[in-house]
Amino acid sequence: MTPARFRFDTLGDGHDRAAFRCSDNALDRYCQTQVTENIRRRITKCVAVVETAAGQVAAYYPLSAASIPLVDLPPDEAKRLPRCPTLAAVRIGRLAVDQRFQRRGLGELMLMNAVHRTIQDAAAAFALLVDATDSARS
Repeated sequence: MTPARFRFDTLGDGHDRAAFRCSDNALDRYCQTQVTENIRRRITKCVAVVETAAGQVAAYYPLSAASIPLVDLPPDEAKRLPRCPTLAAVRIGRLAVDQRFQRRGLGELMLMNAVHRTIQDAAAAFALLVDATDSARS
């Protein structure tokens, strides 16, 4: 059996992010300089897809708590839910794949991993929200 080419890791100081380039400067800058501060301040948790051979961060996505106002849901959906002002959710704030690893299905794997993590988490969540950008790629 061959070893897995990628692994999912909680992003931390031990991950080399300096060479990360996804063709979106804002996503590159977030990965290289800003995410560590958000993790330290407990604003987000960030999941990295690490290429096992070289230990490079191939992709990442941050997860954070969110809420959905009940009034924002379609009436048919809202009437089946508890009468509380908001519902708990989890947000994928960004999702980026390094240019060297694009077109290999990592975006899809990250979404499936985020769903799995959301389901397995100790806290309940009504939804998994994704903040898509104009530069989002398939």
